[in-house]
Amino acid sequence: MPLLDYSEDQILERLQFENPWWVSLKIEDFYKNMRPRPYLELFWKLLSKQSVRRALVLMGTRRVGKTVMLFHTVDRLIHAGVDPLKI
Repeated sequence: MPLLDYSEDQILERLQFENPWWVSLKIEDFYKNMRPRPYLELFWKLLSKQSVRRALVLMGTRRVGKTVMLFHTVDRLIHAGVDPLKI
């Protein structure tokens, strides 16, 4: 089904389902309890440098922890005071 067949409310509802921290302001304990990935500090340093406006690409082979690192990054952003609803 093409994206244009969905209403804006349906799209927002799905986005909120996929991003529960928008409401709860926390990541799931499942991810929070995992050890931080080795490159998290480097990724965070690049991400938090706001003077440079650019996209970051996170690449890696299967099962190396990309998703865990993204959840840990979301957690840091929330604790740094970033409002997920205003981004």
